[in-house]
Order: sequence, then structure tokens, then C-alpha cells
Amino acid sequence: MKNTNGIPGANRLLNAAAIAGVALLGVLQFRYATIVCQPPPHQDDWTILASLFDAMHNGRLLTWLILPYNGHFIVAATLAFWADLRFLGLDLSWVRWLCPLISWISAWLWFRWLKRHTESGESIAVALFGGGLVIFSLSYWEYFSLAMGFSAYLSALLAGVGFVWLAEIFAGSQTRPRDYIRAGACLLGSMLTFGSGFGAVAAAFCWCILLSLGWRPGGRIRVPASLTWLIPAALALILLFSQPDLLPFNWPLRELVYRFCLGTGAAAAALVSNASVSLRESVAFGAGLILICLSTHQLLLLPGRDSGDRSQLFGTGLIMCGLSTCLLLAYSRMFIPAEEMLSSRYSMHFALGLLGLIVCLRRQFIASPVFVSALALFVLIGGRHEWRTAPFRREAYNRISKEVLSLPSVSDEEIQKDFYWSSPTDIRTVTHEMELARLGIFRQSAGR
Repeated sequence: MKNTNGIPGANRLLNAAAIAGVALLGVLQFRYATIVCQPPPHQDDWTILASLFDAMHNGRLLTWLILPYNGHFIVAATLAFWADLRFLGLDLSWVRWLCPLISWISAWLWFRWLKRHTESGESIAVALFGGGLVIFSLSYWEYFSLAMGFSAYLSALLAGVGFVWLAEIFAGSQTRPRDYIRAGACLLGSMLTFGSGFGAVAAAFCWCILLSLGWRPGGRIRVPASLTWLIPAALALILLFSQPDLLPFNWPLRELVYRFCLGTGAAAAALVSNASVSLRESVAFGAGLILICLSTHQLLLLPGRDSGDRSQLFGTGLIMCGLSTCLLLAYSRMFIPAEEMLSSRYSMHFALGLLGLIVCLRRQFIASPVFVSALALFVLIGGRHEWRTAPFRREAYNRISKEVLSLPSVSDEEIQKDFYWSSPTDIRTVTHEMELARLGIFRQSAGR
């Protein structure tokens, strides 16, 4: 059942309430950033900075800027680190502040897109608030702890903008070459910014092929109504039997399918963050199974949509982007233990898919509020736990800052424990360079 325009006055009140709710979420994330955005490097930052100093000493700075890290590009992060070193004395707190800045830009663009693709008098409250939940979620807290973490936010933003342009291209009767250039530039930028961009590019390629073949509203391809439910149901069975030890035998790609589910529902693990690993895996797996099947259902419904509803193209593009990113994540991280798929650094990979589901469901009177309500349950409860944990993260940064100043007297075992990183050599290398040039923490200590 589709939502009608309803009473314009009531819709305006709902929209205003949704804007206030999104603004509140943004303020809470901003307040969280004031707690955790601290100067010292953390985890991967140490390795990246060690490679930066090595590149500077050996005249390979340009190569370092575009060199892949951990299997993917991080050009935005390397540029930010170099600029910080060159102009700001390696105070990484401002780099961490790029996360909430990009979140606010994303929320503004989300609001603008909804207003542009909404009929006069129609409420955008549910979709707007749902998007705010996804954008300002604290489930992605690990990206705040890393100075390089803003690149994940930027990559997702660029991918989303790229799919906006692609949707306009396929929905419009006339296209201009610059529209293709804009879409391609955004997707290329997403790929060069973070690993999730590879999933965005792969999804865009497959999506464009399907749309060209007629998989679109009013296109040549038609999917029987019964298959739009039977195919997701069959997929649910396959996903269900991918769980370890559920069957007495192992089948090909079982581990990949299982990790695909975990990666898709990783953000839901924050709901039971203090529980056992098995329970957290079960919650993430269940959430992933539901999201994958619901996404498949929406993709199958696309050919039967009203050909005049252009927003559905954008929604299905984002869904394919989320699914493709999680599938590539599962494939590229087969070497890590399955429980590490629940890490906060992987919880953002289906964020664009969630926004796509909100777009596809937003005119359904019952389904849209139910989906956003479930999303609010997971995001707010998980965010409440992280909000309580934030002061302890600040204490950890303060402890790291103090130990950096006396690092020669600290053993490798203590470094691995207190710095939450397995490479004491990188930490000692960066600390030595910072002390020689009076950078970062050493500059601050000297000024006291």
C-alpha cells in the first residue's frame, strides 16, 4: 500500500520533526567527536606514517601517495597525512574531525535529494530520519579512532554521488557527456579513497549492464510476481545453511557466503556488544540474512515499478553497491577469523545499501516506518554503548601520548598491549622521527 500525500500541514510538521531529529543525531556525533578526536596516531596510522617517513628519506613520496595499503587505495588519507606533516606539525586531531564534517555534508545532500525527488506536499520525514540514522551512526566508531578513517566516509559519499549521476543518466531522455564524466570521476575517486570503492565500481558496472538490457521500470524484462518472493526465500535457505556445523558436510563457497552475511549485518553486532562472540555472530548473521533477502526482493521488483518513479533507480543502485561491497569484503578477508568480520571497521560497508532500501521503501505506508523503526532500534542501542565507551577511548589516547614521550623505556610487549597494534617497530620509527623534528605530541609537550 502506497502512502498518499496526506494533509500538507501535518506533513510539514513531520518533516520539521525529522529535520530536528537528524540535527540532534548530528550534534550527538559531533559531541562524540570532541571526546575521541585526539592527536596521537593509532593502529594503522603508525604503519602509514612509518612508510611516509621512509618514502621521504628515499625520495619516493609521489609513489607513496598512490601506493595501495592493505590491498586497497587510500589516496585521500595519504594526502591528508602529508598535508598534516607539511603544514600542521602532524597534529592528527584535525584529520579525525573530517569524519563528522563529511557526515554533515552527506546529511545535507541526502535532504536535498529527498526534496528534489518528492512530490509537493508529500512527507519525507521517515526517509530523512532513516538516512540520518545511517549517516550519523556510532557503529562506525573505529573510523573515528583512526586518523585515516575519514577516507571510509569520503569513499561512501563519493560512491553515493556517483550513483546519483548514473541514475539521472538512465532515467533521463537526454544525457550529456559531462554527466558520464561526473559519475565516472566520483566512482573513480571512491575507489582511490578506500577499499569499499572497489565494490561501488563493480556494482555500477553490473547495474549499468542490467539497466541497458532492460532491467528497469517500464523496461523489456519482466519478473513474475511469485518469483519476487520465491527467489529471496530460496536465497534465505542457502544463506541459512552456510552457518558452520549446521550441516554434516561442507559445501563449496560456504565460508564465503557465511562471511558475506556477517559483513552485511556487522553493524547489528553492536546491539549485543558485551555478549559472547557466538551470540554477536548470530545477531550479525540474522541481520545480514534479512537485509540480503530484502535487498534481493527490491531488486526483483524494479522492472515492475512505475516507469515515472526515477528514484527507484537510485535506490536499487545503492542496494547493489552495498551488496557488492560486502561480497568483495568477504572474499578479500577470507584469511582473518570469522569473528573479526564483526569489527566496527567493516560495519559501514552496507551503509549505502541501507540508504538504498530506505529509498525503495519510502513510499510504502507500512514497510517504510517498520524498517526505519528497526533501524533506529539497532543504531540507537548500539550507539548508546559506544557513547558510554567514548571516555575510555580518550583515556587510552592520553595513555598512548604519555608513553610516546618515554618510549625508549617501554618494552615491545607493553607497546603491543597499550597501543593496540602488533608492530612496535613502526611505532618506534614514527616516534623517533617525531622527536627529532619536534612534531605532534613532542611539539605540544615542548610548548608547555
